[in-house]
Amino acid sequence: MVEHNNVVSFNTLSEKKAGEILKDIIKDSSRVKFTHHASDKMVKRGVNRSQVIKVLSGRGQFKEPPCKTPNGNWKMTITGISAGHKVSVVCALDYNEQTGNYVVIITTYIL
Repeated sequence: MVEHNNVVSFNTLSEKKAGEILKDIIKDSSRVKFTHHASDKMVKRGVNRSQVIKVLSGRGQFKEPPCKTPNGNWKMTITGISAGHKVSVVCALDYNEQTGNYVVIITTYIL
């Protein structure tokens, strides 16, 4: 059996596997994409990119487990403590032929 690294090809995605993929992705900041909405909300809510990366690095817990969207990517919410705040990150794992797996930050908020 051939193992694919293409996150979109998975039929199911466990929290553990999603966490492993996220840890790999965040090693290369070009594979972490922020939507305009996320960037705007981060400024308004006082959340910075370092806090988001810290939450995604395995220091957070899944608030909403990976769920495949109609577009074929995997959406999830991860919450963790960063800079003294409880930060939630809503993100989606996706795949591009040229760069491989990447993560899109949809929004962030402080609990």
